[in-house]
Amino acid sequence: MAGPGDNRDGGWRDNNPDMNRVWHQGERYDGPRNSRWIVNDWQDHRGLSAPPSGYQWMRYGNQYLLTAITTGVIAGVVSATLGGGIR
Repeated sequence: MAGPGDNRDGGWRDNNPDMNRVWHQGERYDGPRNSRWIVNDWQDHRGLSAPPSGYQWMRYGNQYLLTAITTGVIAGVVSATLGGGIR
């Protein structure tokens, strides 16, 4: 059985996101990409900076993911609960 953070099922259970999944830099985000998940107002979120060209911030559970728009590769992860720096 796959657990949170296990990539065998991409963190999804019956097409429902595992919101406890812990994402890491270098992984590929393959989850939803609609307005509910995309963070366009990054200035209002502590710890986030302007995404570089070709990247966007995604909110996933208690994490902000800096993802490449075309590939989904995660360039950085910021805790949404702590607003800490990119790890």
